Amino acid sequence: QVTAPEIKQTSLMAAQKAEAVLQGTSRADEASRAGEKAIEQTMAGLVEVREQVDAIALKIKDLGGKTRQVGTITGSVKDLADQSNMLALNAAIEAVRSGEHGKGFGVVAREVRTLADQSIQATERVREILQDVSDAIVVAVSISEKGVEKMEGGLGQARSSGENLHQLASIIQENLAAVRQISAAVSQQNAGIGQIFTAVTDQNKMMEETVRRLEMTNSTVKTLREVSEKVSRLASAYRV
Repeated sequence: QVTAPEIKQTSLMAAQKAEAVLQGTSRADEASRAGEKAIEQTMAGLVEVREQVDAIALKIKDLGGKTRQVGTITGSVKDLADQSNMLALNAAIEAVRSGEHGKGFGVVAREVRTLADQSIQATERVREILQDVSDAIVVAVSISEKGVEKMEGGLGQARSSGENLHQLASIIQENLAAVRQISAAVSQQNAGIGQIFTAVTDQNKMMEETVRRLEMTNSTVKTLREVSEKVSRLASAYRV
């Protein structure tokens, strides 16, 4: 048979467990809120990085366009150098035909031809460098585009994680409300059981007092019976 103190102890333990569950759910709610905030900050950071990567990709594409423009100019310079070379060659031929009168002109023609050859070599070298730069730009654009794709994937995953965490937070908040109701109900039950325990304790005291008084009454009745018997014996003796 379960006693009143045992019922009170069980109710107290239930109240303590309900409070512990409430605290644990509250901590889970705080953690989920912090997680939501962290994901929001992460998404904001990823968006900012994506914007920077987009800007870098745009700059690289602009650089590629300017590199092509420089290549076009370099081609024009090479064409002019080729023309200068041909003119210098023709001038040298005319200088040879002119004999002594064309020696000075021949020297100038050779110098012009030498400069033209150097210009052609320089433009070829510049063309090679521009080609290397152009190839590097193509690679950089490809890398930046892949980076943007990966960034989009990361944003998608972050959004998905944020949605899942938001759903989890909603569930935790619902559970938190339910746990609070349960905790309040258990607390009320515990208070009611405490009142019952107090009433039972008072009743036990009253019963004990009643039993004590009954025992005293029984003792008094016994004494009165003994006195009555003595009086009866005395009365019988006088009648004789």
